[in-house]
Amino acid sequence: MRLRVLVADDQDTLRGAIIGLLSSEPDIVVVGEAASGEEALAMVREQGVDVVVMDLRMPDMDGIEATRRLTESGSRARVVGMSAEVYPSVHERFVAAGGTALLSKSMLFEELLPAIRGAHLGAGGADDEGIARMS
Repeated sequence: MRLRVLVADDQDTLRGAIIGLLSSEPDIVVVGEAASGEEALAMVREQGVDVVVMDLRMPDMDGIEATRRLTESGSRARVVGMSAEVYPSVHERFVAAGGTALLSKSMLFEELLPAIRGAHLGAGGADDEGIARMS
């Protein structure tokens, strides 16, 4: 069975690059893309998503709030967060919201595939050492 992934980022270029990377993987299918947290929440409900790759800084609703709402709704979708600013305080808020792995955008393409697969299996991210990963 292929992993059903949603990509949420307000930057069209980055979202397209992530989708391109994921689309080349035989065990992953991209079921949608969103430009805001609100769109991501609606698509998770509609698409039966396993993993959401979510930017933490988006308009309307940021990725941390969207992650919190997904968690509170009882969604089984795991969230792999990404941010240009991966500070301990951001990491802590993301984990508290229910996030699985947090990746720095500077290392995104090296760590994204292991983080998605680890999140789906219930692991803590790219290195399987804890609830979330900070690069």
